[in-house]
Amino acid sequence: MREALKIDLEGNIVDVELVGEELNELHPISEQDPDKPEVMNITGYLTTKRVPEGTYKPVYDFDTDEFREGLTQQEIEAIKNEPQPETDAQKIARLESESVDTMLALAEIYEMALIANSALGQKAVDTTSGFGKLTRLFSANKL
Repeated sequence: MREALKIDLEGNIVDVELVGEELNELHPISEQDPDKPEVMNITGYLTTKRVPEGTYKPVYDFDTDEFREGLTQQEIEAIKNEPQPETDAQKIARLESESVDTMLALAEIYEMALIANSALGQKAVDTTSGFGKLTRLFSANKL
């Protein structure tokens, strides 16, 4: 047994099948016509030819009996220039960096809050002692 590519009438690969060793090159696939049982229609082909390495969208060329590239050079360049998805290692490194940045920002906010609370606490003490002085003044003068 060996692998054969099933291609449609336009030359596009539609499936892969296992075939016997006797199948060589291009073999038609035919089906009986539902309207005329005596007529067999070719619906595709099986081929044992290999697709050339580096082909993005192989199309079988029935004139040359070979596979050719089905995409234009512009389409191939667009595929090559697509941004690649992050690898797991890249994602871990990015998340670690973001985590460190987040922790540093939280630490800075915490320090700012401590300073602000410290200043507010001092004002509260000043206000309380000021209120105490006023109370003593009023009490002494009995205003």
